[in-house]
Amino acid sequence: MTAGQQSLKCPLMSTWITDANGAVKCRYVYDLFGGRLDPETIEDQTWNNYLFTGQAYDRATGLVYLRARFYDPGMGRFTSRDSYGGSDDDPLSLHRYAYCRNNPINVVDPGGNDPVSSDFIWGKQVHDQISKDFKNSQLMAQRVTDWPMPKILGVPWIPGLTAGRPDLVQFPTSGSSGEVYEIKPISEAVTGKVQLLWYLTVLNYADPMCRKWQAGSMSTYMPPKMIQLSPYAVAVISPPLHGLILYQVQDNLIDAVEACMALAGIAITADTAGLELNVGSACVFATMGAY
Repeated sequence: MTAGQQSLKCPLMSTWITDANGAVKCRYVYDLFGGRLDPETIEDQTWNNYLFTGQAYDRATGLVYLRARFYDPGMGRFTSRDSYGGSDDDPLSLHRYAYCRNNPINVVDPGGNDPVSSDFIWGKQVHDQISKDFKNSQLMAQRVTDWPMPKILGVPWIPGLTAGRPDLVQFPTSGSSGEVYEIKPISEAVTGKVQLLWYLTVLNYADPMCRKWQAGSMSTYMPPKMIQLSPYAVAVISPPLHGLILYQVQDNLIDAVEACMALAGIAITADTAGLELNVGSACVFATMGAY
């Protein structure tokens, strides 16, 4: 890439190349497995070699270099076997040529051996859009997003005690408690619950003005039910449950259960072991670290 030019990447969707003035020089569009849906341009062939999910592309072979192995986006398969044989407890891992366990919407594999959740890719976009909606919908109370705990409390930083940055905070008003929300992918529901409890404990015991703080409620803030992330991906958002806002990235072929989640909201019951989402007679279960 030449000086003065930059790449704007949206993994699993497309890539734009712009010059220093923001003018688009090239645009690449992919299917879910990285196959090109747009014709290559002359500029594209001359200087940019980082395409699908921002990984190195070998033009001579049409393969993507994923460090441990090469990946063929035209076939949606790796060109060599995974050195890891898989586990009987995870049947999809037994296919040693499959890319991202055939789930490229929610999983990426930058190393070629270890598919990981793409929540870290979409997470910032989900956080940013919910945060923007949260601040835009404020009425009389002050609302902030991603503030460090010392700034919220108006106290110096105390190692360990005032660590952390709650995602969404509505400050207390006369006669009303402050409210705190945490945004997490559904697979991290238990982690989010523990994190939110810690924030509330510190806020209630360390606030020099002795203000009251509580977990955010649906009556105070209701996030959007869906966020479009790309032509291929949408985040389904739950209503707040005791301050916890959960999301799951889906493709646009939303099945009946997910459509109910998006249109009718989610009735949620939670405990420390897992989370149960009830939509009519359908149930989707999620436990910590798995979905």
